[in-house]
Amino acid sequence: YVLFDSSPRIKYLNSQVIDQLLSRNVLIHCNQSELEYLSHKETLDEKLLDVYKKTNTPVIVTLGEMGTLIYDSVGKRLINTSKTPIVNTIGAGDTHCGGILSGLQRGMKIDDAVTLGNKLSAKVVSQQSGCL
Repeated sequence: YVLFDSSPRIKYLNSQVIDQLLSRNVLIHCNQSELEYLSHKETLDEKLLDVYKKTNTPVIVTLGEMGTLIYDSVGKRLINTSKTPIVNTIGAGDTHCGGILSGLQRGMKIDDAVTLGNKLSAKVVSQQSGCL
């Protein structure tokens, strides 16, 4: 996979760049507000389907302490995360992406790789510094 982690800076990308990123085999990783820049559909479900149809690759949307949504050929599902005291969020998204990529590289299914990403990012947010 190629993973695109949108980040808050997505608002500075023009639509041509976003269209290039929304191509086949690009794993999209974003939060709910960043998803707004990737699809102009109305509902969350419509946005997820829209992005998935363009990439034909799982769409991963982080929801903070509520967990992570995955949308793929199976449909939409929520991967829960453990309750964690939040000390500092710096590095959480990068760690989440790294956990997912590491899991996929090790042959995990997407749900298990996202679970690994959730666990690792929960460790990061519970510390003062953004490293493990």
